Amino acid sequence: MRQPDIDEIVAFLDKNDPGQLAALASENPQYSKILKVGHKAGPGSADELAVRRVVAQRGLKRAAHLCEQQITVTRSRLRSASTAQLVGQLAAAIGSASVFTTLALSFPKMSSYVAASISLAGALFGLIAQHLRLALGGGNLLEVYKTLIECRADAAQLSDTLDVTAATDSTIPDLVQKTNALCYRINLVVPLA
Repeated sequence: MRQPDIDEIVAFLDKNDPGQLAALASENPQYSKILKVGHKAGPGSADELAVRRVVAQRGLKRAAHLCEQQITVTRSRLRSASTAQLVGQLAAAIGSASVFTTLALSFPKMSSYVAASISLAGALFGLIAQHLRLALGGGNLLEVYKTLIECRADAAQLSDTLDVTAATDSTIPDLVQKTNALCYRINLVVPLA
């Protein structure tokens, strides 16, 4: 019987929780080969499927925790970007306001310096907001945030399903394969957050 892939789960654990991967290898020394980064699925026994199920369960627990951490960090960056954009827009509006025209009559030099400084601040805050909204790979941080939320929800759902599904259930290979695909997705998006 062909076993479901766990290569992405193993790579995910290797990168984000090597201690957990080492614990899995020490708990299952006869399956240490499949717990190495880069190993692909192949034929195997029902016992091996049980190990793959445990790997998937532990990977899902770590995935949910990591997604939650990255969501918090990403949300903070998005809020900072929104604040910087608001400050920039306010500064630009104030810098171009007619109040400086009125002040220019009484204090020509001073008002032009103040207006120019406020306009410059508005432009700089706009650039800062734009920078904060970029993901590390140059993509859109909001898209990364949405993907992290989806991954967290998928991890919770798969974890709950694996926890209540009997070890001999015929859906286990599919659930492990879905977990592997989810870990692949997380492996792609987390470096961008």
